Amino acid sequence: MNIPIAADLLSKSAVPENHPLYIGVYGGAMSSDEHVRNYVESADLVLMLGTFITDMSMGFYTAKLDRGRTVLATSERVNVRYHRYDSIQFRDFLESLSAAKITHKHFKHPNPHALPEPLKKTERSQKLTMVDVFRVLSLHLDERCCVVADIGDDIFGAVGIRSARQAQFIAPAYYMSMGFAVPASIGVAMATKKLRPYVLVGDGAFQMTGVEISTAVRIGQAAHRSRPRSYLRAQTADCEVPRSARDDRWETTTAPDRPGTGTKDKSCRARNILRRLPQSA
Repeated sequence: MNIPIAADLLSKSAVPENHPLYIGVYGGAMSSDEHVRNYVESADLVLMLGTFITDMSMGFYTAKLDRGRTVLATSERVNVRYHRYDSIQFRDFLESLSAAKITHKHFKHPNPHALPEPLKKTERSQKLTMVDVFRVLSLHLDERCCVVADIGDDIFGAVGIRSARQAQFIAPAYYMSMGFAVPASIGVAMATKKLRPYVLVGDGAFQMTGVEISTAVRIGQAAHRSRPRSYLRAQTADCEVPRSARDDRWETTTAPDRPGTGTKDKSCRARNILRRLPQSA
C-alpha cells in the first residue's frame, strides 16, 4: 500500500525506524517532532493496528484525531469510524487488508531522517542539555545497540532516537514503572549477547535499582562486549557541566553536586555518578 508508518510510545521500534516509510513517533504534543504530528492529524485516514488508546499514548489528551477518519483494530474488536464490530477477529482483519486491492499511495516523507552531527568545539564548553544527551547518544547507536529507557525525561526524550532494527528500544511505556531500566538492561544483555544496552535512567530511578549494576558485574556482563552504557539525566541548572565522565567500565553523563545553587566553584562542578565497581562486587 506504500502508506507512511508512525508508531506510538508503546510500539516504538516494532517497525525498524530506518524504514523509508517510517515517519516517527506520534503522541499528540509528545510526538517525536511536529512533522509527525501534523502528518498524522491531517491524514484522510488513520489506520491504528493494536493501538491502546490511553492518556499516555495520546499525549495526555493532546492528540487531535478525528474519529470519523480512523479505523482501530485490536485483538478485542474493530472500530470503523463511529461503528464497533466485536465479531471481527484481528487476524482476519489483517489478512483481508493485505489481500485488498488498494491503489498504492504516492508518499513523500515530510521530514527525511538526518544523521545527528557531533558536538562542535564551541558547544563542548557550554551547559549540557537533554537535547545534547540524546544527540550524543544517537551518534553511538548502530544495529548492535538497544536503548533501554526509564520513565520521565528519559523515555520522552528518547522518542526521537532511531533504532536500526526491531525491538531495539525498550521502556515501561504502559505502566511507567520507575526503576525499570537498569535491571532490564541486564535482561537484554543476557537474552541477546550481540546487543549492547544503552541505559537512560534518571536520578530517582537509579536510586531505586541502580545497585543492580553489581549483578551485571557478578555474572560477568561488565567484561562482555555487550556491557551496558548508562546515561543518567543531567541536572544542569545554573552549573557548568562537562560533556561526559568516564571510567573503565561504565560511561555516564554527570550531574552537579548542588543543582540550582548558581555557584560555579568546585562544589558545583560535575562529578561522576557511577564509581568503578570492584571485581568482587
